[in-house]
Amino acid sequence: MIKILAESDGVDDGINGVLSAIALNFSWERGEYWSFNEITQLIHYQNLWLSNETENDNFTSKDKETTQTIVWDNWTFKNYEHWWHEIKSIESVLETKENTQLIFAFPVNNGEEHLGVMFFLSSKNHQKDFLLLENVAMMGNQIGLFIKKKQAEEELRQRNLSLQAELNLASDYVFSLLPSPDEQKGLNIEQKFIPCAKLGGDIFDYYWLDEEHIVFYLLDVAGHGIHSALLSVSILNLVRNNSLYNTDPYQPWTILTELNRLFQMEDGNNYFTIWYGVYNKNTNELVYSSAGHPPAILVSVSESGNKYQKLSTPNIPIGMMLDFEFDQQLCHVENGDSLYLFSDGIYEIQLDNGDIWGLNNFTDVLLETTEESHKNLEQVIDRVHVINKSNNFDDDLSILKVVFHQQ
Repeated sequence: MIKILAESDGVDDGINGVLSAIALNFSWERGEYWSFNEITQLIHYQNLWLSNETENDNFTSKDKETTQTIVWDNWTFKNYEHWWHEIKSIESVLETKENTQLIFAFPVNNGEEHLGVMFFLSSKNHQKDFLLLENVAMMGNQIGLFIKKKQAEEELRQRNLSLQAELNLASDYVFSLLPSPDEQKGLNIEQKFIPCAKLGGDIFDYYWLDEEHIVFYLLDVAGHGIHSALLSVSILNLVRNNSLYNTDPYQPWTILTELNRLFQMEDGNNYFTIWYGVYNKNTNELVYSSAGHPPAILVSVSESGNKYQKLSTPNIPIGMMLDFEFDQQLCHVENGDSLYLFSDGIYEIQLDNGDIWGLNNFTDVLLETTEESHKNLEQVIDRVHVINKSNNFDDDLSILKVVFHQQ
């Protein structure tokens, strides 16, 4: 019996296995399990087992709730004499046709919690082995323990499925907020976002402030999961809707200053890094500011070979110090230059020897792939996957590439 329960996939599978095993062992033709409702004090027909020789219409059971009292002394099977008295008191629960009778029944408990009753019926007279029947009935607590365990597992599985469905919806929402790759007004933009969990703390955005200026930024919230994703989405909505107080979206340092005022960390994990830049397509100037974020890499292609600049400012991450003074820098962009914004998850990859692959090695990949192909982000990601030796990353990975085509 214990083996049957241990190998059962669910409550019904286990109960049916027990009904079958007991009935077959005693040559009984029918087994039923009725579950007990503690609130209504009613039992409900739940499971049925029939022998192969039994026609379905040989027996009938009440298919509705019954108010018949199902009370052993504290639902405890004491001995056969006690059992015989109690079984006669509940015999009317079942409706049987002529020449059929209730042969055996016992309560199913989990400790002091009453779960149900198992009934066994037959049309034949059977010699009763009272000691064996008592031993069988004593298994009611083991069956009850199994039922509660499987019910808890099923409840957990359903909660996990519900949570997974909610995470899928949330993930779809985050992806829907990301801008679409753009090719207009002298710019070509590629992007890639790979969260290490269903929800990540990275997010990026770009949009035109007017006919001349475009803003693009990428931020990385500490940690990953629901909390980090909610924070990154909140920041994106504030910046995108120009809802930050006393800021100038054309001046990056003002954006970082206000974000730092709003998002001071409270638990040591509420900080984030960001790179924010504004490009003027008429002057070919890029003004930018970063807060604890990896530097943007500006790659220039020439006949003598690719060159690059690391664009960053010496500012601390957002949320670490309230009255920090953020600054910004300005650089000139040439025709055909490529600007890469990314989170540190794309290069902080642990190698087999324990070292971190690192920013310099990643920059070399950017230089090589930029020279090989104009649209190269897929190549970059492929190279990173090779270094990582897995499609799954330990941190969120996001990268944005902007190619400037001056008119």
